[in-house]
Amino acid sequence: MTARKTQKSTGNSGIQANNVTAEVMAVGNRAAASKVVNTGVLNRELPGLIAELRNSLGQLSLQPLARQALEEDVGKLDRAAKGKSASPGHVGSILSGIVGKLKMVGIVMSDAVALAEPIKKIVGLLGIPLPW
Repeated sequence: MTARKTQKSTGNSGIQANNVTAEVMAVGNRAAASKVVNTGVLNRELPGLIAELRNSLGQLSLQPLARQALEEDVGKLDRAAKGKSASPGHVGSILSGIVGKLKMVGIVMSDAVALAEPIKKIVGLLGIPLPW
C-alpha cells in the first residue's frame, strides 16, 4: 500500500470567468476593497445631467406610453440623485432600464448623441459601466 498525501486547499483565490462586472473587487487571502465616491461633485453635477437627459428625451418622437415609461425612469433617477447619496448600482440599473426602453422603441444609443452624452457623463461620475 502507498500512503496518500493530502493537501489543505486554500480555495480559489483567482477569478475564473468570461465576464466580470463590479464596482470594487478584492481577490485573495484577506483581501479588502473599497470605493470612494465624491458625493459633493455628484450632488452638484447629477441634477443638471438628469435635466439634460430629460430635455433630450423630450425632443424625441415617441408614443405616449413609451414617453410616460421613460419619464417615470427619469423621475426615479431624479429621486435617487436627490437622496443623501446616489448609489452607483441603483443609478446604473435605472440607466440600464432607460436604455432598454429606448432600444425597444428602436432608438440606438450610438445614433442618439444628445441622449448618450448625459448618460456617459453620469456613468463617468459614478464610475460605472455604460449600459449599452
